[in-house]
Amino acid sequence: MPVRVRLQALSSKFPHRNEGHMKEMEQIYKDVLELSSLYLDVFQVRTLQIILVQIGSREVEKLVQYIANQWPSIELDMFIAEVIESCHPLR
Repeated sequence: MPVRVRLQALSSKFPHRNEGHMKEMEQIYKDVLELSSLYLDVFQVRTLQIILVQIGSREVEKLVQYIANQWPSIELDMFIAEVIESCHPLR
């Protein structure tokens, strides 16, 4: 599936409530976070926007569970730095 189509399909699932099956949510987060690591800026920006929409909804329990269970701490540190940078770019 082309990346743009995949992003569109994933973005339709955000924001969402913390309700739902964790297995389904794990796959959604896996896909979004995988796309956020691509080297093409347009895909990184769009996936970070998707994640920020979820954070803005304050329904982050499933997101936090997924990241805490799946990512080593160094990847989590890098991800948080990306999110912060996207919200407040250093000048």
